[in-house]
Amino acid sequence: LAHRLFEILPALDAGVRDHAAGKIIRSQGDVNEKDAAQVFQEVKMVLGQLALGRLFAPNALAEIPVNGVVSGIGVAGQIDRLHVDKTSVLFADFKTGQRPPGPPPLTYQRQMALYGALLQQIYPAHQIEGWLIWTEDASIQEVTQEMCAAALAEFGDFL
Repeated sequence: LAHRLFEILPALDAGVRDHAAGKIIRSQGDVNEKDAAQVFQEVKMVLGQLALGRLFAPNALAEIPVNGVVSGIGVAGQIDRLHVDKTSVLFADFKTGQRPPGPPPLTYQRQMALYGALLQQIYPAHQIEGWLIWTEDASIQEVTQEMCAAALAEFGDFL
């Protein structure tokens, strides 16, 4: 539900978001009303974060499939939000639930490292930056280049 709301609501004027969200929520038969209301409040809180403006700009993209080869292994995934300008690429993945203390879990570091590696192939001259967005507290957690390099090195150990 959160991903669907993040996909659709940013393209709408703020004045119609609540109405549209209600329609989306009603179409989700597997989410009870209390949980749906909580998810919607978290989504609204994230959408209100000024630091995330580029990810929700009119030229940002949502739910972008990405695939290719990293370290000789086929990789396929879906990027939740993507913003590309002349010199940089910012991509984000939304995580529901509570942000764990410390650095992102290794599985998320791997996911973001692989997405970043694929994006670097597409945009070789751009600065690539990846963020995890935790919906429960609307926090941003950068997945640094160092984390990505370590995750990719460890990923190579599985080959």
